[in-house]
Amino acid sequence: MTETDTSPAAIITNGTQKYNIKELYLQFLSQDSDLTMPIAAIESLIQILKTYNPTTSAEMINIINGSIKELTENIPNTFNK
Repeated sequence: MTETDTSPAAIITNGTQKYNIKELYLQFLSQDSDLTMPIAAIESLIQILKTYNPTTSAEMINIINGSIKELTENIPNTFNK
């Protein structure tokens, strides 16, 4: 039996556990006050890749690009303004 993540970042769809990149990112930041925003973003992307486990490089690139887009659209970044 596998353990299911009950954190706010975990989303269960069709019996498969997936993650919301924005919630995961915010969760990383709230858990570690010394963690910088860029490192939290990288950690979130790594967790997304571990969860989705892409089988091709194209699939991996699509997952990364989609996650980056979701983060940049939903998280304010003062450095890009």
